Amino acid sequence: MYFETKAKRYELARFTNEDYDPIYRLAEVTDPFFKDETFFNSQETLPLDQSHLKQILAENLSWTEFMWGIDSVKVANTDIYIGPILNFMYRGKRNQVTTSSKQKLKQAESGSP
Repeated sequence: MYFETKAKRYELARFTNEDYDPIYRLAEVTDPFFKDETFFNSQETLPLDQSHLKQILAENLSWTEFMWGIDSVKVANTDIYIGPILNFMYRGKRNQVTTSSKQKLKQAESGSP
């Protein structure tokens, strides 16, 4: 999920830990005004990789550590407060297509084992 203030864009990314529990990373996105609909549609992987992040604000968070307001969010036990939030944008996770998965796709299309 992405959300924006007047001058910044943030990514709230969901991952799974070794116990298969959901954990979250909150990061500030670089160049927020240049990352529009076209940019997100062209990305092979979401959440964004490190090169598109200005800074990671917090990692390994549980959902209960986020305190959502009407137009803001605060992370419990930290100094992180973001607001006022003007826009929200959801983008589902995309997995990177690897060489082996491309080969498997070609094999499936050609009918060879």
